[in-house]
Amino acid sequence: MSREALAVNREPSTADRGRPRFSVAGSRLPATAGLSLIELLIVMAIVGLMLGIAYPNVTSGLDGIRLKTSVSRAGAFWAAARQRADRFQEVVQVTVDPKANEVRALGAETGWKDALRLDASIHIAGLKQAQSYLLYPGTPSPQFELFLEADSGGRSGLRVNLLTGVPEEVDGPERSGE
Repeated sequence: MSREALAVNREPSTADRGRPRFSVAGSRLPATAGLSLIELLIVMAIVGLMLGIAYPNVTSGLDGIRLKTSVSRAGAFWAAARQRADRFQEVVQVTVDPKANEVRALGAETGWKDALRLDASIHIAGLKQAQSYLLYPGTPSPQFELFLEADSGGRSGLRVNLLTGVPEEVDGPERSGE
């Protein structure tokens, strides 16, 4: 037999009695090695400190994502209302209601209606009362702009291009007419 095999199969000496014969997975540390309570508390304090520093940045990033998503959804909603007016040859009324925090569309002849409710952390900026716009089939879109504001203070919006009728996203705090 080889020397290593003899060492593994030997009987424990008096110095080794009472100690476990196995080691921690793949290491040379005895199975009794581990973390003390103080070491564990220090690691938990460091992780907590890192989370406390990162949390505001992560949440403001999420607010920014919610804001951009809401602006995109509002642009798609306007485009769908415009398409409805042209496709079904009916007048569609689009209402922006800051008190209800939503944008609504209503077809004049068919009674078709749809609504876009905004996320609770996103608000319509710059309007005190509801404004309505009429979309006539086969005619250019009216001048329309909608600015949304996040609770964290970010602001973004959209304007409808008068030549193409396509909503375009706009960033920044400026808004004509304020």
